[in-house]
Amino acid sequence: MSTLIVIFMVVVIVIVHELAHAVTVKLMGFKVQSIALGIPIDDEIWFGHKISTVLWRKELKNGVKLYFSWLLLGGGVGYDKEFKVAPFWKQTAVFMAGPLSNLLLALIACVVWLGPTRGLDIFGQIFAATVEALWLLFTGKVPFSDLLSVVGMVAMAARRMEEVGWLRTIKLWWVLVNIGLALTNILPIPALDGGRVLVAAAMSWWGEKAEKPARYSILVSMYILIVLILLLVGKDVWQLLSGHVF
Repeated sequence: MSTLIVIFMVVVIVIVHELAHAVTVKLMGFKVQSIALGIPIDDEIWFGHKISTVLWRKELKNGVKLYFSWLLLGGGVGYDKEFKVAPFWKQTAVFMAGPLSNLLLALIACVVWLGPTRGLDIFGQIFAATVEALWLLFTGKVPFSDLLSVVGMVAMAARRMEEVGWLRTIKLWWVLVNIGLALTNILPIPALDGGRVLVAAAMSWWGEKAEKPARYSILVSMYILIVLILLLVGKDVWQLLSGHVF
C-alpha cells in the first residue's frame, strides 16, 4: 500500500509539470498537440524492429492526443508548428513553466506545513542540498552505483513510510521530488526543459540552419537519457531482488 501511495504522488507531480507546460502554451496563443504521461515512443523503428511504449491513447474533441506509456520516466507535451517559430521569450516561458510549477508546489507545501519562516528556511536548505548533489554528480564525485532510479526512490520512500508514518514521509518526499524534478529539468541537456531553452535560443539566432542539428540533438540526448535511466532502473530492480535495503 505504501508503495502505491508513493507512486501516485510521483505521478501527480509529473502530471502537474506537464499541465503547466500545456496551460502556458495555450496562454501564449498556441495549440497543444499531445500530452503524455511517460515517454511515448510510438511505433518507432529501432534496429529494424517497431517499438512502442504506449499502452493507452485517446484523441479529445479539440484534437489533443493523450498518451499513457509504460515507460514512466517523465512525460511530454507536443506543440503545433507555429510554436516552433514563436518568439524566444514565449518558448522560454513554456519550457520553464514545468520546473517553476514544481518549485511552486514545493514552496507552498513547505509554507503551509511549517509556517512562512521555517517553511522558507527548509525549502532553501533542500534547494541548496539538491543543487550541491547535482554538482557533485556532474563533477564525477558521485559514482553511478550511488544514484537511484524512480524504482529505488519509491522503495526508499515506501520503507521510510513504514518507519515514520505515511504523512511525514509524503510531506518530505513531496518537497524532495518536486525540487529534484525542477532542478534536473533545467539542466542544459537538449531533451530537458533547460536544454530546450538553449535550442530555442539557437533557432532564434541561426534560424532554419539550426533546425536539423537541434532536432537531432534533442533525439540523441533523449535516447541517451532513456538508456541511462533504464540502466539505473535495472540496477535498482536487481538490488531489490537481491534483498538490498534502500
